[in-house]
Amino acid sequence: MQRIHRIVLAALAALFAHAAAANSDLAGSYVGILPCADCPGLELRLDLFEDGAFHQRSVYRERDRSFDRVGRWVRQGDTIELRYGHGELRRLSYGRGWLTLLDTDGRPIASQLNYTLNRSALLSRIEPRVTLDGHFTYFADSAQLEDCATGRRMPVAMEGAYLQLERAASRGRADPQRGLPVRVEARIVERVNMEGPPRPTVIVDKVVQTGTPVSCTPSAATSVRNAVAAVTERVVRVFRPGVQTVEPAVATPPVEPVTPAPTMPAEPQQPPVQTFELVSPPPPPVAPRTVTEAPPPPPAPAPAPAVVPTTDGPTLHGTQWRLVRLGEQDITMTDRERIPYLMFAPSESPRVSGSTGCNRFKGGTTMAGGSILFGGIVATKMACAGAPDIEREFLDALDKARSWRIRDNHFELSGSDGRSVARFVAVR
Repeated sequence: MQRIHRIVLAALAALFAHAAAANSDLAGSYVGILPCADCPGLELRLDLFEDGAFHQRSVYRERDRSFDRVGRWVRQGDTIELRYGHGELRRLSYGRGWLTLLDTDGRPIASQLNYTLNRSALLSRIEPRVTLDGHFTYFADSAQLEDCATGRRMPVAMEGAYLQLERAASRGRADPQRGLPVRVEARIVERVNMEGPPRPTVIVDKVVQTGTPVSCTPSAATSVRNAVAAVTERVVRVFRPGVQTVEPAVATPPVEPVTPAPTMPAEPQQPPVQTFELVSPPPPPVAPRTVTEAPPPPPAPAPAPAVVPTTDGPTLHGTQWRLVRLGEQDITMTDRERIPYLMFAPSESPRVSGSTGCNRFKGGTTMAGGSILFGGIVATKMACAGAPDIEREFLDALDKARSWRIRDNHFELSGSDGRSVARFVAVR
């Protein structure tokens, strides 16, 4: 039995290493403002990791509420699947630097609204607060939780409600190979790893239950057989080209009934995301694009009339907007060539370009009414002697921007809290 277990672990390690190499081109942080049925917009953040895990955060604007979820993502031809567990999944199409949500049948959403997420290297990783089902092990001052949703085996920080979890493991009769089944409310954060780069670490805030089988707890009679069958099937699919990537249906003998897990608190982990379901028949297929750099996302709708300036004032597109204020700091510079600025391309191509005062940059935008998100910003890497040290603050302001307006010859970007992050003046 132990020999089979070691073989299974070795095969899984090889499989995850191969998957990490295959996923490296799509791994990254994505963000977009999606339509919402009963709110101004839904800000969706998505972190895709090379090991196949993902973290997701949904922020409903003007509600001051967010909901986090975790799971695994799988590439399926020209789409990817977000697998949340319990059979729930979402599909997205992908390109270089963008992801676009599809309907429940995996087809493009028939709508003029924006459903695209743009990749940004400026975004910090999400540190989700979620309820985790998994198996806890503790040995020689090393505590780990194998999470059901992501399949990760993550270290558990010795803080928060950790001691309660350790005592439960000491009292419980846990499988020495699998660990003690637990359900915890926790955060997943990046922590320094003594043996390599930072890695996801679990901080337990509350122990909900221990000892009761969770969603990924197999019966003793079928655990090894199911693991070997699953690993064998996945290895065949990965290393044999042409084999369809369809999850195998592994037959499982009847399992003795167990006491169901207690009902979770009333507060949901996530609300129903109406924006994913706004679909009708699919539109005609879009011709593929040939690009040499990060392509723009699909065109976003033009800004709402409420935020468009009058014909006597400057327009958003085609105007050079020169930086005059960053947050609470006024920008006063005598060298006009060193003043940061930005310009927007015509509305049918939502692109932005400009200068940080030292380096040139360009990227994409996602705009819906008065909402805006910058994504895929790339800049040159010149060293400018004597240049003011505002380049990083300027790029950070673009990353924080969530809304825009034009008033009195000025273009202003504001963050999610409504505070101004950058202000520009039109240059005629």
